[in-house]
Amino acid sequence: MAKLTEGILRAVRVAESAGVLTPNHHEPMFCSDPVNSPPASGPLRLHHLWTAANSQEFDLISPDMQEEFLLSYQKVLFQQFGAVQYGCCENLTTKVGIVRRIPHLRIFVCSFWTDLDKVLEGCGRDLTIMWRQSSAQVTINATLDEHRRHLESGLRRLQGYHYQVVLRELQTLSNRPERLRDWARLAIGLAEKYA
Repeated sequence: MAKLTEGILRAVRVAESAGVLTPNHHEPMFCSDPVNSPPASGPLRLHHLWTAANSQEFDLISPDMQEEFLLSYQKVLFQQFGAVQYGCCENLTTKVGIVRRIPHLRIFVCSFWTDLDKVLEGCGRDLTIMWRQSSAQVTINATLDEHRRHLESGLRRLQGYHYQVVLRELQTLSNRPERLRDWARLAIGLAEKYA
């Protein structure tokens, strides 16, 4: 792991030295103001950029083992960047504490399988919580009723927090492309109701 970390670190530093870094704060998963006051002209540095990582392959690994065999190496890389998003589809319920210790962490990704209440308790109002939805719940069921209840319950609990609601990993729309429009209307309406 140290050798992999060294190689990745060398690669990002080469890109930084070459002056080829471009702003990424406007990317869909970040949507933020510029990071660390980038220069009006001239090359960007790594600390002006976001980075994103996850631990999906470590989903069933204990927090201590994840810290020892993955996160301790990831943190070396994260320290170079101005802002970090962490998580994806893995269940981070028992790992909120170790994820919170990531340097420059700004977005905690709460998957459909992660206990939202544990994330709220562990992250407080310091971070943005990216609350990811189940694409199967949205695309396979005959109606959005079950998802409406899930979404409304979560958005009620997210009141007062910084959050994003994200629907990703769509594999099919079950021949109903209008389902995305219907979901977007539902999510926006409920987010406005609990804003």
